[in-house]
Amino acid sequence: TEHLDAERVRHQMEYLNLVEAVRVRKAGFASRQHYTRFMWRYKMLSAETWPTWRGSDRDGVRAILTAAGVAPAAYELGKTKVFIKAAASFVLIEQRRQEAMPKVAVQIQKVWKGYKTRVWFVEYRAQMEEERRQREEELRFLDVELRRKKATNTIGLAYHHWVVRRDGARMLAAFGNAKRDPNFGKYTEWPRTSHWFAPFMELARRLWLPWWGRSKVLTLSPEGQGLMRQKICAMDIFRGRKPWVCARPFTADYLNVPAYPNQAQYAAAISELFNAGGDSRILFADEVEKVNPKLKSQRRVFVVTERNMYKYDPVKLVVKKDAIPIAKMASIHLSPNKDTFVVVRMTPPHRDVIVDVGLSGVERVSELVTVLTEAFSELTGATLPVHFTDSITFNNSREADDKNPDVVKKPGKDEVLVFAPDQATPKWPEGHIS
Repeated sequence: TEHLDAERVRHQMEYLNLVEAVRVRKAGFASRQHYTRFMWRYKMLSAETWPTWRGSDRDGVRAILTAAGVAPAAYELGKTKVFIKAAASFVLIEQRRQEAMPKVAVQIQKVWKGYKTRVWFVEYRAQMEEERRQREEELRFLDVELRRKKATNTIGLAYHHWVVRRDGARMLAAFGNAKRDPNFGKYTEWPRTSHWFAPFMELARRLWLPWWGRSKVLTLSPEGQGLMRQKICAMDIFRGRKPWVCARPFTADYLNVPAYPNQAQYAAAISELFNAGGDSRILFADEVEKVNPKLKSQRRVFVVTERNMYKYDPVKLVVKKDAIPIAKMASIHLSPNKDTFVVVRMTPPHRDVIVDVGLSGVERVSELVTVLTEAFSELTGATLPVHFTDSITFNNSREADDKNPDVVKKPGKDEVLVFAPDQATPKWPEGHIS
């Protein structure tokens, strides 16, 4: 270990180029690098040398040092190497390299990903072509199916329209001359049509029925049309609420007939009534039983004009008490049973009117109620309420002041009339005498 081989040491110094290194340090250069190695390490610092440099390495090194901001006096360019004098310049170059490396990494990644994508595309091109071919085949199939469905719908729609037109022609052939038919098509058989025409058929039935009704009514005389309107009004009031006879004619005046024993006296009384003024038409006249304030029944001739109701003595045919104004009616009350009682509620101080119109054995409740509601509507422009209940509250004992007829003198007493189901005879309050 204490022996030093001078020849071997000299050889190692020459091999390690220590003499050259010492000479460079003595000249004041802190670093030296070969042009090729310097280019590969720092070429990304200059836009001229990155990514490809076409000139000499010496010129490339000069471009890199200029781009890095190293002054020309801080380095020397030899034949094959670059000599950097100050260590600060070398540190600056390394710092610039560290800052540029992320961009280099990104560039490398981009190139690599592009390469891998191209390789993948080449490998899977056949598969992609097959998938594209399958998609095109599916699209062609869907297009054929769409055109087939469209053609089917077009044919079906054309057939639908043809069937509807055919059914419409059948309807026209059946009812085209209904206006000239004496019965306006009432006995015409409705043609058989398809289910497609069913909505039109239903609409035609709904339109034909009121047209037929209007056409039939227009063939009637003015008097007949009035009676028809009364029947319709009675139907609106009684249908589904109380039994009534729709087919029975409304005669209005049942007393001015030869069969009535007191026809002459009745005619004279009515003539006297009309001459007194205020009344001109008989809307209803018949013998009835009315209930007096003592709840006793009394036979009366009940007359309804366009303005008032009158109660006559059936023997002497003179007016009992004053006229009852129709405009002062408050409501009409009936039971839902087969009885023939009518309760007319009046506004105070007028007494309520309770009459039984079934003395003749014929149903005339519907006619009386109808003429009263029509007369009330003509006088007031309002609709008279008609109620159907099993129990009816009334007051036929109140009295008006003689000096002021619009003021109640005696309020009277409310009574309740109760009807048992399916019975024509009502149950009167206690104290009633038949």
